[in-house]
Amino acid sequence: MATLYEYYNTGDDSRIGAWAQAWNAQTFTPSVAHKITSVKLLLFRKKLPGIVTASIRATDASGLPTGADLCSGTIDGDTLTTDEAGAWYEIILGDGYILAANTTYAIVIRAPTGTVTNTVEWRLDVSSPTYPGGCYNASNNSGVDWFANGNYDFMFEEWGEPIPVVAPTVTTQAADSVEQTTANPKGNVTDNGGEDPTRYIDYDTDSGAPYAHTKDCGVGGVGVYNSNLTGLIPETKYYYRARAVNSGGTGTGSEMTFITKSRAVAANMAAKMME
Repeated sequence: MATLYEYYNTGDDSRIGAWAQAWNAQTFTPSVAHKITSVKLLLFRKKLPGIVTASIRATDASGLPTGADLCSGTIDGDTLTTDEAGAWYEIILGDGYILAANTTYAIVIRAPTGTVTNTVEWRLDVSSPTYPGGCYNASNNSGVDWFANGNYDFMFEEWGEPIPVVAPTVTTQAADSVEQTTANPKGNVTDNGGEDPTRYIDYDTDSGAPYAHTKDCGVGGVGVYNSNLTGLIPETKYYYRARAVNSGGTGTGSEMTFITKSRAVAANMAAKMME
């Protein structure tokens, strides 16, 4: 059964039409990762706009639609209501697309065979919009160039299904800042598995699990993380691995090693710095 995720579906007080080269879009930002499967839009028609395409696109650094369609669907615009209050229409987006959390996307609408008098009209709020995750966008050259107006929000609902959470993927990275009693072994989460994991560095003076010590590095997403270990024994070989845990399971990296500095090396380095 489909789940409603992002939406802005009340407060409309105007409409903007799309036809041929005049395209409209509403950007939105999912708060949780999921697979989008359809959109519901508050639409009506003027005369006969023909087939209407709705698609999902990525956005650029400025928050404007960019690139090819990530998924798309169509509806016969000639069958839409002519009542200017509009009606809600669901457009199925083919195989759908997995959306990342906290990433902005765009719902793009166009009527390729429409004209300035044969349009698909999308209801929107131009007086007091409150959707926080995006805004109205438009293009006058078939999606080549876009502009946004943060004072407008189209009426939309985006529907989809949850993504099953699986164990994260993590690799062990080389340690740096190795001193007598401190070191910074690192890990790298390359795939969060659909849920940001708690990240760890397991370490010991003996090779292999179970490890005697574990540093909790906190919850985080994809990327390198630090452990900043303290209280180590000088001139000692340590074995360590990265580990990450979410509700889907545990991912571990391969074992690596580092050797803490001896007191003599540290003393010599200090003496040279004093010279």
